[in-house]
Amino acid sequence: MSLLDLPELQALHRPEHLIRLSAQQDIPITSRVRNLIDTNTFQKLRHIRQLGLVQLVYPSATHTRFEHSLGVYHLALRYLSRLSNNDAFIDTVTPTDIEAFILAALLHDIGHWPFCHPIEDMGLIEVTHHEHLVAELLESDEIKSLIDHDWSCETTQVVRILNGKSASVAEAILSSLISGPIDIDKMDYLPRDSANCGVPYGNHFDQDRLISSLTLSPSNPRLAISEKGRTAAELMVFSRYVMFSEVYWHRTVRSATAMFQHLFFKSRGGIALDTLHHLRDEAFIGALTACDSTELKLASMLFGRARQLFKCVLEFDHQSQPELHSQIAHSTYANCNLMTDHLHRAIASKCQLPRDAIIVDAPPAKLEVQFDVNVISGGDRMSSLTELSPVVKTLATEQFDKFVKKVRVFVHPEYIEALPSHPELYALLTAATAASR
Repeated sequence: MSLLDLPELQALHRPEHLIRLSAQQDIPITSRVRNLIDTNTFQKLRHIRQLGLVQLVYPSATHTRFEHSLGVYHLALRYLSRLSNNDAFIDTVTPTDIEAFILAALLHDIGHWPFCHPIEDMGLIEVTHHEHLVAELLESDEIKSLIDHDWSCETTQVVRILNGKSASVAEAILSSLISGPIDIDKMDYLPRDSANCGVPYGNHFDQDRLISSLTLSPSNPRLAISEKGRTAAELMVFSRYVMFSEVYWHRTVRSATAMFQHLFFKSRGGIALDTLHHLRDEAFIGALTACDSTELKLASMLFGRARQLFKCVLEFDHQSQPELHSQIAHSTYANCNLMTDHLHRAIASKCQLPRDAIIVDAPPAKLEVQFDVNVISGGDRMSSLTELSPVVKTLATEQFDKFVKKVRVFVHPEYIEALPSHPELYALLTAATAASR
């Protein structure tokens, strides 16, 4: 069987069955893909919001992991259709490799559970990451039996493509399609998140132009682009930067995130953590609310009938406070919590302030490092996008984590007026940072 004989690629151009998503996006599906979509494991994604707490700021951001997973699957077919014209790609991958990639695209998010990204950012050793759960679920009877019956690949190959631990050149190439600067995951979530939040930032790149420029690096087995896709790639990188600035790390979104993380950190002892992975959004919220051990009942403030979020009383990036930002950013959550304890005691000695009424929010340990992609021009000359684009170079080396991900101090709105002045708050935070190191 050749690459183009695969049922999913044939369906891309001659669809018999479609699933329609928003913005009139039609997803062509085959019977074996539908079998996987209809499983309990995949259907759970209908009830897990893609952006979690962002909905508290952008009310229409109610789209789910289900829609995103179908969108990524669709883009996988479009990438494959484009690369089917590339001799190096055709000579390297087999239909079995391609089947594993298609499955990786469709099932890449089945390990997601409600609010898992803000929880995983906390770095708690007792929390299993969603990537590990994907591997477990692929080996479950429900999923594995369908893959064994309908597909020629092994589930272990799907896992290797997803986690980047490739066992062959073909798997390395396919892994770069699903995780990299211009991968199918980002290609879907940027415009989808943007459209559902009602902002334009994630749509400011030419998706069709970028896909039409896809090729392979001649010197290493990775996805690359031709010269004609350079501007589209630059704009995609910039779109990601602006989406982080205006949506994912929006000040009020971070307030809700900081409250949620503090709530989870204080209440996690009352939750059977191994059961959380199987819950949907509403059941997860119910379980967390039932064991809320915070004095101010943060679960009710976040998820109750009336939304009430903490206010930002201090924020700074690496440019405005380089030394303090460097000392606080990428701290462990436990250390950040200890820092907040020291800051609270210093402020509480001057005014009434419950411990749960103040939170220091710091950028997590994980960096946003995927920016670069090779650009192939005439005569197979290869240059990195960072070398060619001052915009991408600046974002890769300076702007992203140091400037988008600010350090912030959030306080319950009822206690703001009693706080010390900004200069004194900076001094107290500096002292608390030193005390917690």
